[in-house]
Amino acid sequence: MNPTLKANLFPLLVSPESLRIYRYRHRMPKRLLGYLRSQGFFAEIQGEEVWVYGAEDPEARASLLGTLPPRGAREATKAFNGYLHRFLSKKGFFRSGRAWFDPEDYVEIAGHLPLGPRGPKVPLAVRLLQGYWVEVVQLEGTPFALVDLERRALTKATLAELGEEVLQRIRALQERPSLKALDPNQRRDVPLEKAPPEAHLLLHPRALSEMEAPLAWGSGFRQLSEDAFWESQFRFDELEDKLQVVFQGVLDPRPWTIPAERLASVAHGALRMGQGLGHEPKEVLQKGFFRPLGKVAFHLAFPQMDLSIPAKHPAGQTQAHVKVKPRERPEERKARPTHAEATIQISARNLLLRHFVEKERLKRTPEGQHLLAQTPSFPSFLETWRKMGASMELRRPPLVYDPKTGETVKGGPLATDIALLLAPEEVDSEVLKRVDAALKTSARIVQWVQPTTLLERPHLRELAYNLARKAGAIPFLLEGFTRHVLGLVRTRHGFFWRLISPEGHLTAQGRDLPPEALPRPLVVHFRGGDEALEEVLSWASSPLVRISPSRFRFSQKAVPLGTYVRALPEVVYLHAHPGHPGWPKALRVEVVQGDLPLEEAVAQVYWLTKVAGGLYHSNVLPLSVADPPTFHPG
Repeated sequence: MNPTLKANLFPLLVSPESLRIYRYRHRMPKRLLGYLRSQGFFAEIQGEEVWVYGAEDPEARASLLGTLPPRGAREATKAFNGYLHRFLSKKGFFRSGRAWFDPEDYVEIAGHLPLGPRGPKVPLAVRLLQGYWVEVVQLEGTPFALVDLERRALTKATLAELGEEVLQRIRALQERPSLKALDPNQRRDVPLEKAPPEAHLLLHPRALSEMEAPLAWGSGFRQLSEDAFWESQFRFDELEDKLQVVFQGVLDPRPWTIPAERLASVAHGALRMGQGLGHEPKEVLQKGFFRPLGKVAFHLAFPQMDLSIPAKHPAGQTQAHVKVKPRERPEERKARPTHAEATIQISARNLLLRHFVEKERLKRTPEGQHLLAQTPSFPSFLETWRKMGASMELRRPPLVYDPKTGETVKGGPLATDIALLLAPEEVDSEVLKRVDAALKTSARIVQWVQPTTLLERPHLRELAYNLARKAGAIPFLLEGFTRHVLGLVRTRHGFFWRLISPEGHLTAQGRDLPPEALPRPLVVHFRGGDEALEEVLSWASSPLVRISPSRFRFSQKAVPLGTYVRALPEVVYLHAHPGHPGWPKALRVEVVQGDLPLEEAVAQVYWLTKVAGGLYHSNVLPLSVADPPTFHPG
């Protein structure tokens, strides 16, 4: 294990003795609470009082009943957070969600926004403000600030300068989530309807994907979303540099070096495959499924239309349209390459022929020979499916639908295991839903597939792997565990639960709380807030493990999966997901109650992320506490 591994935890320089809880009484406590929070204070209502945590008396226009020192680690953490939040507010930062954004540290990207498919292009500059996600955590009684970076996109122009035509275009591009704007007077985001003319519109990635950078030479185009993506990528050295400037005198800029005795890696458990043990799902491509499928019936549905299959190639360069302006540092300008798209014209029917008919059969006809010559680098779904240990039967005739209405042109729904619905981006989602509804009357599984998924081998393998699992194949079993897992997730609609066997099988699931008759031995996995946790603890007698996404990052991106650091005797941060394509963030795993060794708890959480993930990447969360299923077209 690397002895110089660090984490994004920074020691606080403020003395714990300077922290206080300021107790106020006000005839309208909620109004006082809103005012204090708008000024950057960490405040909450306690009975008939408003408590303010930090190191500074807010001197609010209310009756000060007195002060208290923080009692215990939880109140001390609130006071430290209050101190940091007030510090950032006084520096002129604004708050959006749980992050604080610096208006003096930004990346400005010049571009043009088309006002519709054939409308004119208007100049529109975007600013990516640098944000800081700050939370105080305790490590064996010592407080550290966990600091993470993120970016938020907004227009450089104010709402008054944008004009109604531009606003209407952006409304059309990002109906959800609802539009918000940064109010410079309140220093926070507000709904667009309540924003003053001097506010700046917050932008969603969908709007950025429609904007193009100005061209310097050559041809082609570059979407502003590409620049926003790359300029928003986390780098640990950048965090260290920014922290020295922003948090000077408040945080020690030297990140926590993880002691070797606190580092460990998952050493228990494995994946039982068809031909031995594995450690990653992709090994099934060599070792085979534990239980492969037999013959599976497929029914194909596609639109009556030609497709333009894109292939990007370099074509020119933009102007120096990216301006990086850090706080208290000189600005830097960047130009970026542009790309043009060469397209292959192919009918939807022929694209599926290429994937679901053997090459030898295609070679027997002039049409098939032309298709193979046109698509020499295309992979084959049929070949990939067979490598997964399954065979295929095509139900005929296929369903051909009108891409504008969804009405059936040829064929119709047929009884089948899997109906594969080709869903080009040009076809409206409402049209696809109508075809989907028709197919569901006869198909056990309906899978939407975009044409681009069928062009590259990794995407095609991922599709085949996921379809095989949906159809009943078992790629692997978990090896080395004896406890069943009851997963509980608290959502805004209530509890959702899953019951998982020691081998990683989902055996039951439902809403609300599970039935009382549960298999033993059992461990409970929980994801949710403190109040929901108290409710679960009131009836759960089995060992309970709390699992939460976190902002904890290691200083090295390529840390081996399964690495974890012990933050407290009962808490670890687990590196379970590679973070592709960004810098990974760790899972927080805490044994809340029960006689359960921490190493066993961490190992079962880790391997369940493999069960919940795909062929190439584990899931961010284990299957036990993954998000409840919703309609998703794929």
